[in-house]
Amino acid sequence: VSGKYSVLAAGSCTNCASGKFSDTTGSGSCTTCPAGSFSLEGSSGCTACSAGYFNPSPGSSACQACDKGEISSASEASTECTSCVAGEYNNKEGQSTCKICEVGKFSPAASISCFDCAVGKYAATDKSVKCLNCESGKYAADAGAVSCTSCEAGKFAEVEMSFSCSDCVAGTYSTGAAISCTACSEGKYGAEAA
Repeated sequence: VSGKYSVLAAGSCTNCASGKFSDTTGSGSCTTCPAGSFSLEGSSGCTACSAGYFNPSPGSSACQACDKGEISSASEASTECTSCVAGEYNNKEGQSTCKICEVGKFSPAASISCFDCAVGKYAATDKSVKCLNCESGKYAADAGAVSCTSCEAGKFAEVEMSFSCSDCVAGTYSTGAAISCTACSEGKYGAEAA
């Protein structure tokens, strides 16, 4: 009978152990299931590990769930899990796909979550592997920014990664997105910012 075997001069057949199988009637031994699959006691075949699960060893009775930050494919009996690539994450065990980080967020490889860009930085596209610095003359006041805002007239941001703009002092002025203020020319003045 399939799933059982008998040795020479035995009075009855014995179930194949977990991790082994017999797919023929009249078998004298059981065959070990390969890595990436498993079998229960008395099986007539091996079962491939499901998507999100893996089995690195032959002769196993069960597959293991991939850890958070890792996946395994649905298309093959997996012997190992692969890490989510940078810009993607997975926050559950036993998954077959990674989720994409939204705009304003980033992640390194094998992440279990995405992280907001810090103030002064932004991520304009999804699946970002890092956040970009706001250039001089622009700022990002909140974490998780998807773009930087230009400083308005009368203000400036001298350095990259600014989270606010500074006011021009009396006697100076600036146009939008300025990295510094310009002194007023003779015969003109710039009032203090209110």
